[in-house]
Amino acid sequence: MSCPAPAVSVLDEVQFCAWVAQGKAGDTLAYHQGFLAVDLGPLSRTMPEAQRKVLNRMRTRAFSLAQRGFLHLVQHRLAPDQFLYLAIVRPRASAAPVPLATLMSTENG
Repeated sequence: MSCPAPAVSVLDEVQFCAWVAQGKAGDTLAYHQGFLAVDLGPLSRTMPEAQRKVLNRMRTRAFSLAQRGFLHLVQHRLAPDQFLYLAIVRPRASAAPVPLATLMSTENG
């Protein structure tokens, strides 16, 4: 028996970074449902171009934050070619929120 998938949050890049900044270890956000590589393709018809651009910025920011140690990124397979993309806040040394400017930067540190 499988659990129902959590609702996907529709956030832009700034809202996503604000969620990470305030998040506590283990907080989880579903940021996309589908097949990200296909949905972001130039020939994809799964969403309007403007929405695809927002999703691409979210994907890039989530990957950057994961590389910098702020998030775990997880894919949960729902069906063939259908995934739930999750961002999970990693534990931090301090309980204080991370400054938004730190999360919005492209620095690797």
